[in-house]
Amino acid sequence: MTWQTTNTAKGDNKLYSDARGVVPSLDLRFASQKNLNDYMTGTPLVDHQRSMSGSNLSAGTFVNSSGLIETAKVNLVTYSDYSVVESTTDAQLEGLATAPDGTLTARRYSVPSTGLDTINKLATVIDGGTHTFSVWIRSTGSTSQVRTITGNPQFINVVDITTNWQRFSFTKVNNSGTGSRAYVQMLNVGDEIEVWGAQVEEGSTATTYIPTTNVLSAAPRFDHNPTTGESLGLLIEESRTNLFDYSTDLTQWTGSNSAAPVASSEIAPDGSTDAYKLNINIGGTSYFYRNVPTVAGNVYTISVWAKNLPGEQNFFDLFFNTAGSVQLGKTALTDTWTRYHITGTATQTGNALAGINNPPDDYTARGLFWGFQFELGAFPTSYIPTDGAALTRNPDNATITGSDFSSWFNSPEGTLFTDLQTPNTSCFGWNVSDGSNNNRFVFDPGVNTGTAAAIVSGGGPTFGTPPTVLAGGGKIAFAYKPNDYGVYGNQTQLAGTSPAAVPTGLNQIGLGYRGNYAPDAYLNGTIARLTYFPDRLEDSVLQAITQ
Repeated sequence: MTWQTTNTAKGDNKLYSDARGVVPSLDLRFASQKNLNDYMTGTPLVDHQRSMSGSNLSAGTFVNSSGLIETAKVNLVTYSDYSVVESTTDAQLEGLATAPDGTLTARRYSVPSTGLDTINKLATVIDGGTHTFSVWIRSTGSTSQVRTITGNPQFINVVDITTNWQRFSFTKVNNSGTGSRAYVQMLNVGDEIEVWGAQVEEGSTATTYIPTTNVLSAAPRFDHNPTTGESLGLLIEESRTNLFDYSTDLTQWTGSNSAAPVASSEIAPDGSTDAYKLNINIGGTSYFYRNVPTVAGNVYTISVWAKNLPGEQNFFDLFFNTAGSVQLGKTALTDTWTRYHITGTATQTGNALAGINNPPDDYTARGLFWGFQFELGAFPTSYIPTDGAALTRNPDNATITGSDFSSWFNSPEGTLFTDLQTPNTSCFGWNVSDGSNNNRFVFDPGVNTGTAAAIVSGGGPTFGTPPTVLAGGGKIAFAYKPNDYGVYGNQTQLAGTSPAAVPTGLNQIGLGYRGNYAPDAYLNGTIARLTYFPDRLEDSVLQAITQ
């Protein structure tokens, strides 16, 4: 991996020219760059976390550039920057060093007295699984070789290092226990090295580095349109649980007056051949289902990918509670994989039925099916695969805090531009605050709440406009200055000059959610770009950049 540390094309951009010469101090191009780096400096300013510390958790999925559903990778090492190590053997920490990404987060270690000094990281791995350990290492000038040791039993390799950062990776099958240490070992007295970016992951390839702190974390997801392949940007979602314990293995499901599922050789939406043929064509009420826990009065969504059997025209009906309580209705399938869903209110507490009906006016339900999901909520979220137990995908928390925030934010005045997509729901595009709801800027696209609101707390007003302006998202510009606010969405003025002070003490931004004090309000969509100008741009410019 190479790390961009400077920007060499600041002027090559339509947004910049529309801003009439005002240069941004922050530019996060999630859709085009597919990383968390600030385009202006090349440094990663966004702290993203989707916790994987706990049981029955899903890393989450996204649509990759090939249009296939892919499961996100997980770094199985905590404190990946070596700010905490599980143990050392005589190795002495000498201080901080500049890491490959340009941040002062690497650690320098030396051998003060004896040789064979180790720096240990502990990974939680699956017994018998193939895992890859990767780490960046460089010498300060006195060391030419180190050992890397990983796996259980151990895999030992001597590598040559230089004064330049290099990423080394090693793949090993873990054969004993669920804990596997990943060592970096210096060989001689006087050796001094710098280390950074420890990662242990399932699979035989070292993928993009996933920073972790005190919890294991899954990688940020950069989503794509499954049909066109268009890069949509950073996917931010709330926590959801797939209550189906078997989302794809339909041999574990139950049929009532239904033929047994038949494995198919058709390529499923994730590139596998795990789809099943279903044929529910016996007279009377027939259905194919799995029990799921529900609470009466709660709103749930069931979804599935389906398509025609080759050369046929097929139909089906989706339901939950009992056969026919909440129904999608007779639905004609197409020759391409399509995700169908139905949302409704549960009428019973306890185990309900959820699955496929034969349509109410037709005794035949037939087709190819894959990836069932049953979740608490009024809309479907990204697929959570399960195989024997319900799994939870934790929320995406993406923030910029501390000096990473103050390095680009201008308290007296500024303009925040975002390009985002969101489903038909109440959600939040961003939140600039002091960590509370007392002093903040918040933008809510408000597609389902009646107003697309730019909320200014700490003495300021709430601006609003009919939700149709931003239905599904779009380009939004929020400009502020004491007693001079401007808000545009998709070239439409949402609010103009207003007598309001600028909130004080602002020190962080939450991307796609309201912030740490309200972790339940998420975008549930994608951010293609977020750009900040340290000036209050004129209204004509706000209209131009939201075109």
